[in-house]
Amino acid sequence: MIKDPFKQILSFLKAKKKLKRPTNIFPYIYMFVDENKNVVIFPTNWTNEPIEQMSGGPEPEMAYAYLSCYYPIELKHPYTTEELSEKIKVGLDECGKHDCHTELSGQKIIEAKYYGVKSFKRATYGKRHITLSYDPEGEDGDVALFLPTTTAYLYMSLFPGRKMPKGSTLMDYAKVVMEFIEMDVTQADEFKKNRKRLNWPNDPV
Repeated sequence: MIKDPFKQILSFLKAKKKLKRPTNIFPYIYMFVDENKNVVIFPTNWTNEPIEQMSGGPEPEMAYAYLSCYYPIELKHPYTTEELSEKIKVGLDECGKHDCHTELSGQKIIEAKYYGVKSFKRATYGKRHITLSYDPEGEDGDVALFLPTTTAYLYMSLFPGRKMPKGSTLMDYAKVVMEFIEMDVTQADEFKKNRKRLNWPNDPV
């Protein structure tokens, strides 16, 4: 049965009207690390408008999403853990202050825009993607490492994320990030098992 597109549009507008943009801001940042260990950090925020989200049902639902913002915070190698901690703090402080960067608005994906290339594959080649959720007063803080795949817009989680205990300082978070930056990922069994699926150089980085 073909659905009436006019009714679909009306349903979309009604759903959009009912939703309210959340006001709670999560201290959550995205980081990308290139083969020379240069770091760029992007803060996050809620989208200004609801967007289609996968609902698990037959049709997507409308909801606000919490996404990265194009406000690059750079740290060039070499750097100390203290300097990395300071940049992480800047990224966390910028969460909730900038518009989200989404390809829905016709923009390039954030990696391609920052690295000045056209495709996800070229932009992420050999780069580590690290996420950091900061929660010094609770149990929800974590740092996770992902590697890019040859499939567009997908990263793989091959290594256990690090849950941060309550009371962890920014330096504690920065130490874990530094561990992920310095790690020789090519020696891990999971890397070797998934090597053909990864968008990674043949030689160790």
